[in-house]
Amino acid sequence: MNVGGVSISTSGGAPLLVFGLFLSVGLATLLGGVLVVRIGRGYRRTGSRHLLALGVGFLFVVPVPKLVNLSLSTATALSSAVVSIVGSVAQLLGFAVILYAIYDT
Repeated sequence: MNVGGVSISTSGGAPLLVFGLFLSVGLATLLGGVLVVRIGRGYRRTGSRHLLALGVGFLFVVPVPKLVNLSLSTATALSSAVVSIVGSVAQLLGFAVILYAIYDT
């Protein structure tokens, strides 16, 4: 669209780039979910609380921040900075739980 001699794009960028970013986010979320399911099966088989913590940690490292970013961006009027902070806090929580799973004796 051309407004007052200035070209304004109404899309998020080049279609191939947008598709690639969308695909990579979806793939990361899917692979994170598969990893969590596999760890959950190991937990059910062994009953190890370390595996449970590891699964919860991975859940908060990959799928949860992506889903939180997506849902908060589309369903609320929060700024992108706030949405990014919430996603980062979820990731930090996940890494802390993974460290607990690794170093707890």
